[in-house]
Amino acid sequence: MKSLSILLAGGAMLALSPLALANTTTALVQTGTTTISSVTYNVYALRITTDATWTNQHLTLDLTQGSIYQDSFGGDTQPNPLFFSAAPTLQYDTFFTIPQGYPNTAGVGTSSSIAGNVSPSSTHLFVDWSAPAGSTNVPGVYTVAQLTLTSNAVGSYSGIAYDVPTAGVGVGYSGIIGAAAPEPASLAAFSLGTLALLARRKRKASAS
Repeated sequence: MKSLSILLAGGAMLALSPLALANTTTALVQTGTTTISSVTYNVYALRITTDATWTNQHLTLDLTQGSIYQDSFGGDTQPNPLFFSAAPTLQYDTFFTIPQGYPNTAGVGTSSSIAGNVSPSSTHLFVDWSAPAGSTNVPGVYTVAQLTLTSNAVGSYSGIAYDVPTAGVGVGYSGIIGAAAPEPASLAAFSLGTLALLARRKRKASAS
């Protein structure tokens, strides 16, 4: 049994809901930052570490602030790197792919790798994707999705990873992206409290 491991770099706040796992762990990892049309985006990889055959995955993402980047030249599956020179922003497209046959790296996705629902919008994702029947993969680390979000994105995600040993049950994962800014009233109260504390310390110092 392995424990859930979810990591975000770049100072983003992350809350975890650890669950018992069988053979597959899921992690959301920030892999970079980019600027497109004067907008800054954080790029995340949804990675699995598995010692079994991965079969399918579910992901729900809801943003209360910010948005999901979807390139005008992209689709639901991983774009072909051969097109990046002609369309450089395509490499940052939000996509879903499969690990089968591509040890330690993500393969170029095809339409057959997407099954079930693909319901994207600028603030919401509800996606189920799977490997073609009979596919196998060697144990390793695989990227099964890329999420590109504006740098101010705040929201939550959850999902289930399935492999052959957990078929029909799956292994859950969840987390929070971003940190909401404190409300003005909270900032004002904090500032007043700090000033009062400093004034009190100053009076004590003067009295002594």
